[in-house]
Amino acid sequence: MIAALTNFTDVGIHEPRGRKIGLALAAKGHAIHWVCAENKGKEQHSGITMHYLPIPKNLPFRLREALYILATPLWFAWNSKKLGIGATIGFSHPGGVAAWMAQKTSGVPYVFDYPDPIYSSDKHYEQMTFMSRPMWAVFKRLESAALKGARRVFTISDYFAKYLRRQYGVDNRRITVAANAPDERLFRPEVADRHLRRQYAGKRILVYAGKATEDYGVYSMLDAFADAAKRDPMLFLFLIVKTEDDRLDKKIRELDVRRRIRVFANVPYERVPTILAAADAAIYPYPPSAINNHALPNKLLEYLACGLPVLSTDLPAAREALGASGFFYRHGDTAGFSKAAARLFVGNGSRLRKKARTWMVGRYSWRRSIEDYEKELEESAA
Repeated sequence: MIAALTNFTDVGIHEPRGRKIGLALAAKGHAIHWVCAENKGKEQHSGITMHYLPIPKNLPFRLREALYILATPLWFAWNSKKLGIGATIGFSHPGGVAAWMAQKTSGVPYVFDYPDPIYSSDKHYEQMTFMSRPMWAVFKRLESAALKGARRVFTISDYFAKYLRRQYGVDNRRITVAANAPDERLFRPEVADRHLRRQYAGKRILVYAGKATEDYGVYSMLDAFADAAKRDPMLFLFLIVKTEDDRLDKKIRELDVRRRIRVFANVPYERVPTILAAADAAIYPYPPSAINNHALPNKLLEYLACGLPVLSTDLPAAREALGASGFFYRHGDTAGFSKAAARLFVGNGSRLRKKARTWMVGRYSWRRSIEDYEKELEESAA
């Protein structure tokens, strides 16, 4: 099978979802063409051929995105038959719209990989002030048409699948949940760093991995942790962040919890699961938003794969994804954070860890997701 993947930027090749889908399909012997507008490094991957559309970089972002959507159908009209492309995956919002328009010019069927409701809710307009309201309305209409025209819509969570049915009326028979499941061989309890285990023996270790910004609820999480640490002298926190910036360091010093927090910065990807698995539980502190309410980040599933129950803000998608492995509190509620942590640590630790791992493996399978993609693309190309 020869398939195309399209998105505005080639960042999908570097980030987990797009990269994993493209490489997994290529590894199965399929020829993959990635069509995009923005070059983030011109990386080449076995089985994936990159095609960069000539969109000027000095134009405003939204104008470049619009030009990408208009240029993609022209690329397909010129190249799809020559390359023998049988089906397309449109990633995210511009990619799905571009794939929908490309079908009209080339006849190539497409599936829409739809990760979050960027243009579907007016609440998002408030979060994305760089977009004018007329443009907002256009993008919403285009996205709706692309969802209705796709052979299949792939999305990341059961909760978001319900949203698509409710918001757009997408037929349930055309929706497939393909979660961002982690590599179970890399993320597992057995890889725990033994030195960290010995060093913090007898302590109760929480861990957070991700960006150190308030967009991800990190500073509110630190406030809540500082309050909980006063109540529990055995409570410690591992922070796995890309860089330890001055603001993060200042926040930790202001809260006077430096001795209770260990920061791991610039950690190689392969090292992350060894630190996660050395902890007792993870924190998912994302604040409520129209996106976060529906999201299922890969990091959340990596926690579960390492056998970590999760102390989480009370978000609908997180509650559904975590099941009995989730212990919830309201964002910004420091007392609620402490109570949820207390409930977590009262339980049988080994039983909770086993339950978290079993829940993730049984519910989220990347192999199954790729098989669903492969089946749908082959049927589309037939």
